[in-house]
Amino acid sequence: MKKLLILGANNSQIQIIKSAKEEGYYVIACDYTNDNPGIPLVDKHYQVSYLDRERVLSIARQERINGIIGNTDPAMPVVAYISEQLGLVGNNPDTINRFISKFEFRQLQKQAGIFCPKYIESDECAQAEAELEGFNHPIIVKPSIYSASRGVTKIFKNQTERFHHAFQLCKELSLNGKVTIEEYVEMSSMETIEGDVFVMGDEILWNGIFTTRRSIMAPMIPMTYIFPAILSYHELSIIKTTISKVFKKAGVRYGEYNIEMYFTSEGELFIIEINPRQGGHRITQMIKQHTGIDFNKLLVTTVVGCNEYYDSIRKVNEARNFLTHHVIFSNYSGIFEGIEQKPIITKYITGVEFPKAVGTTINQRKNGADYIAYTTLQFPDRDTQLSYCGEQIERLIYPVVKNKQYPIADCTLPYQLIYDFMTGDAYNFFVPKLAKVHRTPEDYAAQLAAYCTIAYDLDDNNQIKGMIAGYTHNLRIKDWSYAAEFYVNSTYRGKGLGEELFKTYIDYCKSRHLKGIWLNVKEENTMAQKLYLKLGFVFDKTYNENGYLKMDLRF
Repeated sequence: MKKLLILGANNSQIQIIKSAKEEGYYVIACDYTNDNPGIPLVDKHYQVSYLDRERVLSIARQERINGIIGNTDPAMPVVAYISEQLGLVGNNPDTINRFISKFEFRQLQKQAGIFCPKYIESDECAQAEAELEGFNHPIIVKPSIYSASRGVTKIFKNQTERFHHAFQLCKELSLNGKVTIEEYVEMSSMETIEGDVFVMGDEILWNGIFTTRRSIMAPMIPMTYIFPAILSYHELSIIKTTISKVFKKAGVRYGEYNIEMYFTSEGELFIIEINPRQGGHRITQMIKQHTGIDFNKLLVTTVVGCNEYYDSIRKVNEARNFLTHHVIFSNYSGIFEGIEQKPIITKYITGVEFPKAVGTTINQRKNGADYIAYTTLQFPDRDTQLSYCGEQIERLIYPVVKNKQYPIADCTLPYQLIYDFMTGDAYNFFVPKLAKVHRTPEDYAAQLAAYCTIAYDLDDNNQIKGMIAGYTHNLRIKDWSYAAEFYVNSTYRGKGLGEELFKTYIDYCKSRHLKGIWLNVKEENTMAQKLYLKLGFVFDKTYNENGYLKMDLRF
């Protein structure tokens, strides 16, 4: 009987464990805890950290394993180390480390002669600032070694305090204590190309490539997975050539790799990252539904040296259906009450899964780990699929949230939403100020999105109902926030929205340990003044300039 060692027994490993058991293998797990959901499924469990590579190596030798698998970024260097030590199927540890480290991956791209942004790595904030001279902004700050999107921050020019905060967070998260900083590569749309590919020697299986669409509310987080990929033959050819160059340069000989990439407006293929493991959010199950190829079976059989299944599917290249996998997020934190599905799309839904139980607390979407549920949809043709799976899908399938908290965006709310708000109902409020400073609405909206903390509320179409935008990182007066703009759409006035948004902003400023908030208000705007007084603001009687009064709230 073949013996397979799996590092971890959490949700990320369950499908692999099940697949190995279906093949009749003896499955051993190394996991630091006794209560992960995969542990009851394995034949033997060692309660050890899989990051303790010498202890895991000792177990692997003792058990005389035939193969080893991991499915998290931190586990993959250990997998490579043990497979090399025992002469098992796998890769050189140096090869895997080039994909695990964000910095080393950019170096790999450069060495392979493919497009990559300007980048640096540092463990000292002051040193990093000095090295960033000459970089185009915005920039992306990220932990050098860390999975998922936590800590990844987009920084605009002159956002010094925000940069310091992001750098420190990324340094704390990074497994090597270092931070990678790179120029931001502008996305030409909300579409990216993603998926899993499988490498066997000199061959690559490309069946797992698909298109993802992202939400304007969180453009860095994949949301809607569309099979087959929306690609021309020319684009697919570029992808295959480029990925092959990277794998060849890195010395990749085996394994399943998860890839994220997109084409820039100039036609360059930008590879965001390649993870030396399976993708999350049920990607392998979706690939099987779409192509018939079971990547879990492919992984567990080939890693122990059994290539029969690989040989049977290596030439398969058929798309069997038009499949969509939609990951459901919330724009609000609160209590999860369930999923609302509009009747127009219900007939295409083939399955819904709830990783988060109804009645539990959920978080506003900030990174990929904030998902609430999955929905699988199947369509009769491409046109129908694309008609439902664009921006509108969040209006057709969405979470119902009770006790929702008004969201706050720390310099991340898309400026297009702010611009739409400003040039709609709020036009008469914003434009006179714009005229004074010779800015266009587009410029001012971009500035608010880039430099301000914004408390807001959205309607069913993801349009802003009301917002307050203020400076909490780029301060005019040390330790004091300036509330720059405040407006509620006329449709939603008189319902307490403005007061609640301001309370949210006040709470945020307190969490930043600021001393207070100040603002300017038109002398004739008595309604706003009444609200500010209710919130605790007082007038600065020494100030009256061009018809504006100054008010402040001291914490």
